[in-house]
Amino acid sequence: MHKENSQRPPVLQHVSQNVRRLRNSADLSQTALAEKSGVSRRMLVAIEAGEKNVSLATLDRVAEALEVAFSDLIQAPENRDYSRINELA
Repeated sequence: MHKENSQRPPVLQHVSQNVRRLRNSADLSQTALAEKSGVSRRMLVAIEAGEKNVSLATLDRVAEALEVAFSDLIQAPENRDYSRINELA
């Protein structure tokens, strides 16, 4: 039985949303990110669905492949620092 989104721990929801957003921003498919990070595509699918507790080591590999800070993956979306974006604008 699958849990509803609202019943998942908030950090899993944050990771799910952030990985998907950052992967799309990098213009990478799940397969490409899997190859670049060394994390299986199946695991990435589960992470993006918020269905999988994931190790810190795995998240670190994903962050490195996406060329972002580890904290960018786990922060609540409303807490993201937009100062870098504003500097570029």
